[in-house]
Amino acid sequence: MGAPAEFGNALTRLLGHPDERVRLDVLDRIERGERDDLLPAVVGRLPYEASPAVRGRSLQVLAALRGADAVDDVAPALTGL
Repeated sequence: MGAPAEFGNALTRLLGHPDERVRLDVLDRIERGERDDLLPAVVGRLPYEASPAVRGRSLQVLAALRGADAVDDVAPALTGL
């Protein structure tokens, strides 16, 4: 396993960090690095994410990296707002 894969694994683990500031930083890194390979982990965390700031940022990252293809992931998260 090379450095990019290890970095991706670390980012994925940190999406579950107890400090929301860490989770927000991870989401920023995913977007800046255009790590669309990590989007399944972002989507997988959405149902369990308690922080509105992190949920919102997650949806922004999905929309930024998937564009129109993010609708199927973003729409369910917006129901009930």
